[in-house]
This record gives sequence, C-alpha cells and structure tokens, in this order.
Amino acid sequence: ENLNAFLASHQLARDPGASFEYSNLGMGILGAILAHRAGMTYEQLVQTRILTPLGMRMTSITLSPQMQASLAHGHGADGSPAAMWDFPTLAGAGALRSTMTDMLKFLDANVGEPKTDLERAMRDAQKPRFPLPPNNQIGLGWISFPISQGHTIVFHDGGTGGYGAIISVDQTRSLGLVLLANRTGVPDDIALHLIDPAIPIAKPPEKRTETTVPADVLASHVGVYALDTMKSFKLTVTLENGQLHMQATGQDKFPIFPESQTKFFLKVVDAQVSFSPDHLVLHQGGVNQRASKED
Repeated sequence: ENLNAFLASHQLARDPGASFEYSNLGMGILGAILAHRAGMTYEQLVQTRILTPLGMRMTSITLSPQMQASLAHGHGADGSPAAMWDFPTLAGAGALRSTMTDMLKFLDANVGEPKTDLERAMRDAQKPRFPLPPNNQIGLGWISFPISQGHTIVFHDGGTGGYGAIISVDQTRSLGLVLLANRTGVPDDIALHLIDPAIPIAKPPEKRTETTVPADVLASHVGVYALDTMKSFKLTVTLENGQLHMQATGQDKFPIFPESQTKFFLKVVDAQVSFSPDHLVLHQGGVNQRASKED
C-alpha cells in the first residue's frame, strides 16, 4: 500500500532514459512489475526462470529448514549481532539468500561462451548501457570496471543488515569470483585484489574518537545537500533522538558521529563528512565530494 501510494504521487525529476542513477527502489519496482506480468510472486519467478534451470537448490527468499540450519548469522560493522532484513515488496532489490555453492553455479553460467537462452540473456545483461562516473559503465545491473588498459571486469555488489557480497566476471580470462561476508560492508577491495593483485587491499580505517556536540549545532547541519557534480544525487541529513543520520539517494540511512562540531564520521564505512553553513564535503575513498545545501 505504501509503495502504491508513493508511485501514485511521485513526480519524476527528469524524462525516463534521460540519464542514469542507480536505485534500489527502482530495482525493487522492476522485480514487482516482472512478477506481476508473469502472474506469480517474485520468488516463484526467479525460481522458475533462473534457480531451477541452474540447479541452485539452496537459494530463495524464504529460508527452508536446511537453509535455516546452515545460516551464517550476520554482524554489524562493529562485530555485534545484526538482524536479517526482510523487504518482500521490493524483493528485486536484494531479498534472495544463497550459499557459496549456489553462487558459484550462477557465476559459472555468467562466464564463457553462452550455451542456453538463459546464458545468452545473462551476457546481454553484462553489456554496458550507461556511463557511471567517474570511470565505470553499467549494464542491466552489472557494473563494468576497467582494471587496466583494454582489460575490464563486470561486477555487482551489495549488502543488507549484517551481510555483504560481491560477484565479478573477467570474460577476457574466463574466470570470476564470489565473495560473501556475514558482516555489514561489502569487501570490494579484497575482491578486486583477488582479480588483479596490482589493486591494493584498503588500509584499515583511521581510529576516530567520538565527542559531544550541542543540540543546536547538530540541528544546524540538518538539511538536504545536492552533490555539485550530480544534482540528482542528494545527501539527506536528519536529527533523530539527538543523533544525526545521513542518507544518500537510493541508499540506506546511517548514523554519523561527531569528532568536532563540524567534522563527523560513519562507522559502517570509512567515510567522513565536513559541514559548512551552506555545504558539506563527503570524504571517502580518497575523493572529496562537495554538496550544496538546498534552501
């Protein structure tokens, strides 16, 4: 009901197809549309079209008793236990659970010369369709990442509460990898290093000390900040029960913690935020991105 109410009132920011923006909401809606068109649930549709043909018997949204017994319990970024997420209305955004054995079957179907209509559709999904700044491109969910001159891999990653995962394919060398983690955060750097040892593993984040900031200072940082290089990508800062939170377009909301009155940091990823009266700067991955505060 909430999704239908949103879709009935939402005004598009631009014409369909005008530019690309990754959207978990969009992926979830697409899954719902495909399931509705097929006359079955999203889980049934994926089982029928993909999982059963590939022999992926330990992959589903609803955990079987065998899957429940084999479940690796999730943990937050700080190592504490984390509850699993369930989002049936937007299942296409990432509600499936799987095992390494099943994911290697899926990987195998995505590598090498296609032998079936399903595998041919998978290769078509890998083809780049839109630029993805700064240097990547994206197909139907697959991101193309250049690791050296003339050498590109395709990958997709993601995470839910307590879990992270990445799958990548190197068609040039007919290989790929799957990395699964039962801790919040996607191990992209490890995966890329395994694909190409010249790509370094990220250094452990600098240890940061949280401090106390007056409530009026916290309130002054609340607002919506549009990235200067991509106005459609926004960082929304909210104050909830004395705690600042930040949510990027199409992403989850996370708390940010003060190390001074203007400098804050995230605990789920190695990223920091610096506030000024009319803008903020997001510091992540060696890149500083300025976002202007909207009126």
